[in-house]
Amino acid sequence: MCLFRPSAVYALALAGLLCFQPDPTSAADLTIGVRADAPPFSYLSVPRSEGRDTEDAPSDVPGKVFTGYIVNICTEVIAEMQKTRHFTVRFEELEAKNRFTALQSGVIDVLCDPATIDQSRLRAPTVMVSSPVFLSGVGVAQSNLRQWAGHWPCIGPVVGIVEGTTARRAVQLIAEEFGFGETFSRVVRAHPDPEKVTLSQDDANSLDRCASAAQNFGIDPVRLASYTASGRTTDEISSAVAVREYANHRALARALCQNEVYYSVGDLEIVARALDAVIAEEMPDCDVRINPQVFSEERYGIFVHISDVMDHTDRLALAFLRQLSIEINKGHNSILVRSFADNFDRTKISRSLDLFFWSVVAGAH
Repeated sequence: MCLFRPSAVYALALAGLLCFQPDPTSAADLTIGVRADAPPFSYLSVPRSEGRDTEDAPSDVPGKVFTGYIVNICTEVIAEMQKTRHFTVRFEELEAKNRFTALQSGVIDVLCDPATIDQSRLRAPTVMVSSPVFLSGVGVAQSNLRQWAGHWPCIGPVVGIVEGTTARRAVQLIAEEFGFGETFSRVVRAHPDPEKVTLSQDDANSLDRCASAAQNFGIDPVRLASYTASGRTTDEISSAVAVREYANHRALARALCQNEVYYSVGDLEIVARALDAVIAEEMPDCDVRINPQVFSEERYGIFVHISDVMDHTDRLALAFLRQLSIEINKGHNSILVRSFADNFDRTKISRSLDLFFWSVVAGAH
């Protein structure tokens, strides 16, 4: 395995040397799961050379490396481990929806992406997690256009999330505790299942207007999501929210710009960077805004696979967690602090995240 420290890469190139990377199909002692679509935490990028203190990871894409806050934490931990032991490493690209399946089954040994520490994930018998490495802010981006206002009485807000993330839980929280603003449907609030209630004439007229309003805005009425589901009751406000899932953050950003959804819910850093990329590269006329309010905070951790066999790979995964703990607790030289400096604007840190880092470095020697 070769970890890329950009300044060193260019020096090697000038010297006519190549950095050996193992055949991606060959077996490795440790397989690291990473993402290509979750900046600034885990993503594909051209090598970044200016002022970097942490290392990137190789990819199979020519001219690209895996990088980001969590990837750089993992590569630094591996580099420290390889100072005292010999083992091979392979980086495996995953999507959000299949990453925990891959981890639980042992397809990967370490998951280096923005993964929320969640009790449901920890119940898997083959999964362990590090102490928190980041405190994320979950929020909302929304369209500035009101092109779907006419059919809100039918379905309530249409919210987009990335499949395989904890964003669906955040949607429920936002709907129940804060609401989704003026687009939330009064009719749906009162009658989440119109087949089980007697609607007033005004309510019935509101529902009947749905299809024609959708057509006026160029939306096929067949595509309108249902807002009813068995087992839901009128006091479950979130049942009126239609949620659509997308494979990755780029696809979700594109859907928001194309008005397939009215809201996008997720980690604000990831949502913002995905929208910036789509606007810059694909849809310069996209008219959206990001609500700066943080509706909930989630702790990211680095998950590993540990089997009952306790073989060589399992011992390496445990050694990874131990080395990670050492690297985190180095005070102001903590890998969390160094990776944050390489991947974020340090002048825009939130108070809660600032306190999180203070808890990491305070009193450490």
